Amino acid sequence: MKKHLLFGVACLLLSLNSIGQVSIIESFDSGTPAGWTDSYLNTTTQACAGNSERDNLYSGSSTGNMTSPNQVAASNGTDITFSIDYKVVDWSAATVATADGWGAADLQFSTDDGATWTTAITLDDTNDSNSNVCTTLSTTISGTLVAIGSDLKFQVSNTWAAGDYYFYIDNFTATQVSANPPNCDAALTSATTDFPIDGTLTWSAASGAPTGYKISVFFLFKVKKVEKVVID
Repeated sequence: MKKHLLFGVACLLLSLNSIGQVSIIESFDSGTPAGWTDSYLNTTTQACAGNSERDNLYSGSSTGNMTSPNQVAASNGTDITFSIDYKVVDWSAATVATADGWGAADLQFSTDDGATWTTAITLDDTNDSNSNVCTTLSTTISGTLVAIGSDLKFQVSNTWAAGDYYFYIDNFTATQVSANPPNCDAALTSATTDFPIDGTLTWSAASGAPTGYKISVFFLFKVKKVEKVVID
């Protein structure tokens, strides 16, 4: 009996409202992405999960930034959800939450490729989790501030005030409500038949910012007919 494995791949639509036209979903697990500008370094040390970006803020380095590439003419004029996972921990061990008074971090956006920035939310003593475990900071940018067809660029801008600490960033996300669903044009680039059980599947990315993919697996069995022959 010979078993064949056949695979198919399609976009996974969690809901139309979860798919952005402006769509940045970055875990940093593959390193600092191409096109980003920053004062941060990619690290696995005390990371939020997998890899994180972190910057050391102290008296000799009092500012920092983590800035996305410009999303040219990307806005569809709807609200944007902008969030990061973060933590602020002492430089000496990266395991102790930094005391109040460390400074601030602004989540900002720009519609003119960074010429000017608008602060969407500020992280400081008033809303810091004071934890050595990564916490989500999230805000909503009103669609009235991001006209249809405008550019969009996002950043975290750090300002030091006291101490010597690491600021960690992970799961940097800026997503806009979708006007149209993604184009489910993903296609497997690895073999689709007679695939090894421990092999690696690869596929081309679908366009239109899908939130995930659904893999279909089919098992086909080919049975050779066996006839019993009795000889007297």
